[in-house]
Amino acid sequence: MTTREALTTLLDNAENGCIDIEEVKLVFAELEQNYCEDTEDGLYWKRVCRIQQSQTEKGLKKYGQRLEDNNSLSEIERLEYLEEELIDGLMYIEHIKEKWQEQDPERLR
Repeated sequence: MTTREALTTLLDNAENGCIDIEEVKLVFAELEQNYCEDTEDGLYWKRVCRIQQSQTEKGLKKYGQRLEDNNSLSEIERLEYLEEELIDGLMYIEHIKEKWQEQDPERLR
């Protein structure tokens, strides 16, 4: 079912007064799944979108909720988690640069 078909079905059922929450959840799941394919943005954005979807699925499996639905963390805790993720990213960058330098010293000039 395409996104347009899912929305049309949802609206038709709403107009007829026979809509249920499970149907709404299915339509939103369809929208989320197709968002990256429906967007006209560039290739990089589509990749980022797919990674975000994957991270959301991983978070749902691990924590049972989405990041934005987690109200148990304080703002400082969220900042600390972000800080840790950014440090991990910097470590990956340094590791890759080192490997590239070993393979081709001219590559990073």
